[in-house]
Amino acid sequence: MKMIHKLILVFSLLAILTTAANSIYFYNTRMADLDQRTYEHLSTLSTKIVGEIEQYVRLMDYAIESLVADVDFMEAFHTATALDEDSDIGETLATQNILSRKLYQEPILEPFFRVSVYSDNGFFISSRFERTGTIVSMSDEAKET
Repeated sequence: MKMIHKLILVFSLLAILTTAANSIYFYNTRMADLDQRTYEHLSTLSTKIVGEIEQYVRLMDYAIESLVADVDFMEAFHTATALDEDSDIGETLATQNILSRKLYQEPILEPFFRVSVYSDNGFFISSRFERTGTIVSMSDEAKET
């Protein structure tokens, strides 16, 4: 074999090896870059989700604190825990009205929230008034623990 053919063969082989090495290097670099961008994107997304959840939790804490700090609401709730089947229907309705007025206020009426008041004796009322007929106060289903 002539020297020129050997040189052409060696040059071709070096060109193929160089192309393969560069392809492997750039592929690995691209995958590492893709992994890093994916990690950063998911990290940013998770931080945003956590922030939104914390905002909802703070608003729920505010709603619960405002209900617990309301003297009328807590007195009505205490009255509701003392009610039984033999209680006066007028007293039960008055208690439900007081609790309902307090539950149907901002920010509790936000679609995200549902505040339910229930006691061991079966008294039940919820701030989600559009879902009626699920559980009725002082019913056997409400009394189950």
